[in-house]
Amino acid sequence: MRSHSVFTLLVAGVCLLASMAWPQTANNPPVDTSKLTQQILSLIKQKKWDQAHKALETYEKILPDSEQTLLFQVSIYFGLDRQEECQERVQYYLKKFPSSPNRDQVLYFYGNSLFRTDQVAEAIAYLTEVDRTTMDPQLKKIVRFL
Repeated sequence: MRSHSVFTLLVAGVCLLASMAWPQTANNPPVDTSKLTQQILSLIKQKKWDQAHKALETYEKILPDSEQTLLFQVSIYFGLDRQEECQERVQYYLKKFPSSPNRDQVLYFYGNSLFRTDQVAEAIAYLTEVDRTTMDPQLKKIVRFL
């Protein structure tokens, strides 16, 4: 399984949406998180999971419950092989952002995480849903390869 190269491609796609983030914190002017976002994305691409997790701690303080924070958590926990936390974050993400345009990519991580924890039937069900619902031809190709 070429999951690490596939993983990197998917993370890059998921994280692109955050590259122009200008979140607002309570009673403060907008905070530019684009440099931190790019730093985390770079660390993920380099598979420097511990460093990415450390940078994420800062990001979580600025945007504790944002969609991008949850996407980073899913990616990093998957990369750290902390599958229980990855799965918990996916479930929370899907509950909080049920119609997100990134839903298919999050389900892809979920399916792979379930597979890594020997929940094969559930993994296949989620990967089948990704195949059925994604509009991303690259993701569809990856899922069909698996």
